Amino acid sequence: LLKARTSLERVHILSCKVTLYEKMGFAEKALFFGFQGLKELGITKRQFSINLMLMKDIIILKSRMRTLAPSDILQLPAMTDREKIAAINILMRMIPSAYFTSSHLVNLIINKMVAMSLKYGNNECSPLAYAGYGVYEGSILGKPLRGKEFGEVALNLCGVGSSPEIRAKVENVCGGYINVWVTHAR
Repeated sequence: LLKARTSLERVHILSCKVTLYEKMGFAEKALFFGFQGLKELGITKRQFSINLMLMKDIIILKSRMRTLAPSDILQLPAMTDREKIAAINILMRMIPSAYFTSSHLVNLIINKMVAMSLKYGNNECSPLAYAGYGVYEGSILGKPLRGKEFGEVALNLCGVGSSPEIRAKVENVCGGYINVWVTHAR
């Protein structure tokens, strides 16, 4: 970190540390470095006060989604702001560690990623955000068909040329957490 010349270089190093500690099984340490990276980008941990932020994010996101069909998401422009791309990337890397520490934190991260994608455009991590939001729609909000629509959007966004890592994660979320509600096993 000391040799990093720019904020984005420091964020990239911290993002790698998130992945490293998550793979080693140290979820709390991974989240610590994730929050450090977000702080470097101007997103403070205070913005992640779980319950209040989750409720606020849900209200804001639901109001945005009211006027937006899931298929409209496919027409969003590409995310171009390098800091926003770095932020959504580090958020994506924090999901596995958050999964093992707090389901509310996972939902908060997913909501933040979706909100960023809607505001700044889609990027490589956006399909995972939309798939996660599909799980949220189906399991928490009780709208499995709407959740499946978001899963389908996520799979369509993966398309040709996307990262195999992202595609695998999206297929896992859609197959294991969304399709089970609406697609019969036979």
